[in-house]
Amino acid sequence: MQNAPQPSQQPAKGTQTQSSSPQKRSRTFKFFATTGGLLAALAAIVTILQFLGVTNIGILFQQSTPTPNNSGSLSHYIQLKPSYSGNAHGYQNASLRFSNVSQNPQGDVSLALLFILTNGNKQATYSCQGKFTGNQAVTLNCTQIDAPDFKIAINVSIPSSDHMQGTLEATDSTDPTYDHLYAWSADASNS
Repeated sequence: MQNAPQPSQQPAKGTQTQSSSPQKRSRTFKFFATTGGLLAALAAIVTILQFLGVTNIGILFQQSTPTPNNSGSLSHYIQLKPSYSGNAHGYQNASLRFSNVSQNPQGDVSLALLFILTNGNKQATYSCQGKFTGNQAVTLNCTQIDAPDFKIAINVSIPSSDHMQGTLEATDSTDPTYDHLYAWSADASNS
């Protein structure tokens, strides 16, 4: 007598057995249970925050950006000394003295400049106004006090409060050929 064929112990391709299905359901259930718990916790936090009066909850999740300090304090700019003395070289050699140096919290700078040519001993006094263009840089525009047609434009670099250096350009508004360039440096002086 022939035995009846026994059904195969392995499932056909593309079908699942009953024994693997509970494992998948278990893993899926755990995922949703965990996600559901997380969602429930977030919902509770949102409810509490709304109860406390926080209406824009999205702001809690934004990255904060520091607010620049626009208080205008002098701490943004190097503190200048009251006077500096030094030399200029270029079109001619000269000595120079910056005095009555003042600055305000907005970065405005004013000073007097005494410019003395070494050859011929000519001198001129200028009134200068300018502004910080960085925390250690100033641009000044100067007018000769007794001859307003003579101007000096000065670019100042201030590596330390005891030293300044830069370039200056002397011009005469009545003579377009008068254009003298200088490099200069000056150190803080006591008086």
